[in-house]
Amino acid sequence: MNNRPPVAVHERTTAEWVLDAVAITGAIGCVVVAAISYGSLPDTIPTHFGPTGEADRWGSKTTAWLIPAIAIGVNLLNIHLCSRPDRFNYLQKITPENAQSEYARARLTIRWLNAFFACLFFVLTWEITHPGIGLLGHWLLPAVIGLPFILLVLNFVPLFRKTSG
Repeated sequence: MNNRPPVAVHERTTAEWVLDAVAITGAIGCVVVAAISYGSLPDTIPTHFGPTGEADRWGSKTTAWLIPAIAIGVNLLNIHLCSRPDRFNYLQKITPENAQSEYARARLTIRWLNAFFACLFFVLTWEITHPGIGLLGHWLLPAVIGLPFILLVLNFVPLFRKTSG
């Protein structure tokens, strides 16, 4: 049984609107890039990139639709999750006094990650449909691992300062 305070109906902040717009634009951009490029794609396209950003696995050109489908699914799921922050796991007990601020922090974190991954999916769709251009090259792996980690650390550092102080 969930004894957490209910989620108050809230208006999205400007930051939430902007991050949602970035995420939605990235997901739609994936579909647009795949649709525009599909007709001119060779029968075999890169489907996986190694740590240096070089293609190391190849597949049918129909796999160009896989990342856009994932991008849209992840985007819709994350936008839905933001409507239910009372269902998340938190590092501290949620009380009536801290509920709204913790819920707002959780919604913003999900939205930052959603925007990041939508942009990443866009870049990956571009890389798959335009082999040889190499937008990220050897920066692909550090970006995929490092940026979400930085976003999470930036979100949790204030929380630890608040609970330890």
